[in-house]
Amino acid sequence: MSSRARILGPLFLAAALLPAGIFAVYHILVRSLPDEDGNAELGGLASQVEVFRDEVGVPHILASSEADMYRAAGYVHAQDRLWQMDLYRRYARGRLAEIFGARAVESDKLMRTVGIGRIADTLARHLAPETRSILAAYCDGVNAAIKARAGRYPVEFDILQYEPEAWSIADCLAVSRLVAWELALSWWTDLTFGDLASRLGEAKAREVLPLDDAFARAILPARTPPPPAGQAFLRGVLDTRSMLGMSGSAIGSNCWAVTGAKSATGLPILANDTHLPHAQPARWYVMHMSCPGINVAGITIAGAPGIVAGHNDHIMWGVTNAMVDDVDFFRERISFADSTYEYRGASRRLRVRIDSILVRDSAAVEHVVYETAHGPVIDGVHPARPGAPTAIGAVPLAMRWAGAERSDEVGAMARVNRARGWAEFVAALRDFGVPGQNFTFADRHGALGYTLAARIPLRPAAGAVLPSDGWDGVGDWRGFVPYEELPRAAMIEGDAFANANNPINPALPYYVTALWESDARAQRITRLLAQRKAYAARDFRLMQMDVGSESAPALRDAFVLALARMPSRPIELTRAMNLLAQWDGRMTETSLGAALLNASFVQLAKATFEDEMGEATYRLYTTVSNVPVRVLPRLLSDTTATWFDDVRTAGIETRDDILRKSVMLALLDLSRRLGPSMDQWSWGALHTVTFRHPLGELRSLGRLLNVGPFPVAGNTSTINNGEFAIARPYDAAVGAAVRLIVDAASIDTCYIVLPTGQSGEPLSPHYADQAILWQNGAYHRLVTNLAAIRVSSWHRLTLSPSR
Repeated sequence: MSSRARILGPLFLAAALLPAGIFAVYHILVRSLPDEDGNAELGGLASQVEVFRDEVGVPHILASSEADMYRAAGYVHAQDRLWQMDLYRRYARGRLAEIFGARAVESDKLMRTVGIGRIADTLARHLAPETRSILAAYCDGVNAAIKARAGRYPVEFDILQYEPEAWSIADCLAVSRLVAWELALSWWTDLTFGDLASRLGEAKAREVLPLDDAFARAILPARTPPPPAGQAFLRGVLDTRSMLGMSGSAIGSNCWAVTGAKSATGLPILANDTHLPHAQPARWYVMHMSCPGINVAGITIAGAPGIVAGHNDHIMWGVTNAMVDDVDFFRERISFADSTYEYRGASRRLRVRIDSILVRDSAAVEHVVYETAHGPVIDGVHPARPGAPTAIGAVPLAMRWAGAERSDEVGAMARVNRARGWAEFVAALRDFGVPGQNFTFADRHGALGYTLAARIPLRPAAGAVLPSDGWDGVGDWRGFVPYEELPRAAMIEGDAFANANNPINPALPYYVTALWESDARAQRITRLLAQRKAYAARDFRLMQMDVGSESAPALRDAFVLALARMPSRPIELTRAMNLLAQWDGRMTETSLGAALLNASFVQLAKATFEDEMGEATYRLYTTVSNVPVRVLPRLLSDTTATWFDDVRTAGIETRDDILRKSVMLALLDLSRRLGPSMDQWSWGALHTVTFRHPLGELRSLGRLLNVGPFPVAGNTSTINNGEFAIARPYDAAVGAAVRLIVDAASIDTCYIVLPTGQSGEPLSPHYADQAILWQNGAYHRLVTNLAAIRVSSWHRLTLSPSR
């Protein structure tokens, strides 16, 4: 470890008191900034590569071959996001305790049980030659950047006093699979719903499960009880994400497009904004890559090659989470005494792996992973779980995840990046498995299409939502839905198309998920797309910032009606009733009505569910916020619903009783948070966002590394997503991780913005320079015209073959 690393930690402490310490820290931070001009050597290059960086730090890579292009892509990723890449690699592989110490041991146990690192190692041994070549070139670039920055790594390495290891092909795959795991929300479904069924009985539990999708519009028109282990596993997942600044359910995205008939330019226009947990550095990294035959730009994952959503000179595409249920849990009959389990009437040997978790400043921790035919046994991966898998009376759970199967997302996206039309686009996605995604397509000739790319398990529908008995094999998966049978439309019916995590097709002959989003965003997009005869890119910018809620008016009216029926109403409730009655349903930052409605909804959810579920189960039930958002409106319209009665009281509360109580509690909460004067209340004063760095929880570092807080509009029902945790309001946890708009009539440019910035370096001018744009609905104009780039005055770094 360098002397610089050994002294930086104490210097941060001294910086608060001594001017010399401040100067030293500043000097070290500046030295870690990457080179953006001049010349650098990159081994393996066949010829020189030019890397231009525009006004917001987006790299424009101009190469003479595809291999050189991917080498340069790895190089610039590591220049700007090396510590983020290393953090995600360690998270995926269960190696956080090596740098964070004992606090990360349980996270490492969880991730080693899920086995992402092991899955990545297996995938790396079975790659297609083309994918292997792409990844090898990319890793060459990452490792060249690591070598070039020796002695001046990003500041996080110095704070934690370690140095980065070489980057491997399997590391790329681990980072890619980590994204799939983060979006695999059905790990939550089976365990939470199963816990509800065991507590309340299946009939009662189904009343609060989001299983009725008949109300929701589809993307495409129709054509042809567990043991307590579940709660602990869920808490382990959530605690790990929170530690890394990844709170939130991370389930939403918007994508819509219009044909030339509804476009001011006469060609399709596409808009995409992906919704992920807020964090710093930003979740996506914007890049433009070019070589003969390829000129592609859009968003990438730092740590893996390829444009995930964006455009090339021929096509444009966007993505939304398809919400595929690709995780199931199985109750197992296991004898740990002899390492066997029962399966289909026979005794089988458990697969047993013994891991040694290295812990900073402490002894290594042994971790044992058991596996059945269904997958790893998830019990015991969090200390809060009452009963390890070897405990007498415990009923272990095994988990099967489609992400453990072989697929080739890197190769698929590389082929998408080269595609010139619909047929090539669809063929490219054949090997794309996880996370299941809706892909919206348009091209410069006017075509508009949709396809799903996913590994959808074929299983008995009865076993899709609740854990199954593993010993009888009845709930086993029977393969996956063939790619040819996935929903697809070569030409979208009508002149506009939208999807916002709503059901794909109500007539599909197989189960997809129960976790569709509320219809509110899809309905709002559809309504706005019907208001004009023709749209321009600027109209889509306004739409992406829209905070009108289609679901809020019905909820507002329920509160108002309950208050109006109140025989003796305190003056503060009368004023609240009048404010809600006059509110227009828009979740703007300045809106008092939005603050009151959201605060009342939070209290309504708690008052309705927590008494019967218990505090712990209630918190897990509201983890994915779209569940109570979908369920409560249904209960409010059901005159037979018994959920509104508080079982802890002697009387029987009615729906109106709970609605009134919720408003009163909301007023008390708002007074405590915002002050006694209602005139000073606003949604933006209550609803803020902070982009938190994983080391930003320390006050001295938070000022340097975190971005925010600042007020934000919207909530989970608005196009401009401002999701907050219902059980832990009101910090915005999830929102647009990127906003992207592409017009086929000017396909050599697009409009794009990140929530913070391109760089992971705190003193870089691009660490948070896009935050003001993102907050106010502005965009960066991303140019991909090669001639214009070559004559620009941007920073220019020339990468040359090693001598």
